[in-house]
Amino acid sequence: MLATIAFIAALSGFAIPVYRDYLIRNDLNIAAEQTIHILRRAQMLSEAGEQSAQWGVSVTQGTLFAGSSYALRDAQFDEMHPFAPNINVSGVTEVVYSKVYGVPSQSGDVVLTAVNGDNRIIEIRPDRVLAGPPVPPIRMKIVFEYIKNSGKGSVTPTVHVGSIPTEFGDGAWFSLTENGVALSDDSLILDVGGVSVQRQSGYVRVLNFGGLDSGGKEVVDVRITLDGADIAYVLNDLGVNEAEQPFDGNVNEGVGGDEVEIASDSGSLLFQTRVTNAGDAILIYWSQANP
Repeated sequence: MLATIAFIAALSGFAIPVYRDYLIRNDLNIAAEQTIHILRRAQMLSEAGEQSAQWGVSVTQGTLFAGSSYALRDAQFDEMHPFAPNINVSGVTEVVYSKVYGVPSQSGDVVLTAVNGDNRIIEIRPDRVLAGPPVPPIRMKIVFEYIKNSGKGSVTPTVHVGSIPTEFGDGAWFSLTENGVALSDDSLILDVGGVSVQRQSGYVRVLNFGGLDSGGKEVVDVRITLDGADIAYVLNDLGVNEAEQPFDGNVNEGVGGDEVEIASDSGSLLFQTRVTNAGDAILIYWSQANP
């Protein structure tokens, strides 16, 4: 009993800081996404001459406004997009776009900084809302190292990303971010020919769906590799698609032989899944690699 309590305490001591760091990164990504969205919307409204006004953004207030400045705005048209209070704003904090042409009132960088020191930079330039050199995307690929279908098993070496799935072939790269902002899928499709993927801010759900009610088994080993990011940690999914003890070091082709092994360089992992009726899914949490 004492050993069990000690183990739980040690696990909590590790999990709580990691989860806190994930929440901080998630708040930062959401703040960046919201800021980009309202900057683009402000420019679009100015170009359209909406309300015969200029439109701008106060980043510190998280507000899209109509007027020549936040102080002189017509408050009845305010659109509020607040983000987490633990995000600090520096650099350019207010931008107004000219009518018809949509030229920003100033150029520079909007810098959003989280309490852990991570930041996101949004560049404002006269020729467009966001400019500067493109940010290389963080990418993932899934390579099928082993497939064994028994009975009604029918896995194919394909990857299906998102709620309206885009199919990728064995070993094909797909993006997790765009211009420094995490891509997010509403859900994933369960019953596909291969492996399903759902992208979220800071993590990816990877699923091999079973659904073999009439008998059969699918044994699948996939190597999942990241480009531009490191694997921070991996969690088992919850509910019907929870993998069977994937961190116990016990690998076999039985239904309890699921296993996850992270490479020593944290750039890839091996996910070994054995499914019949229920599926197997894991959550892969990533962090941007140091340049």
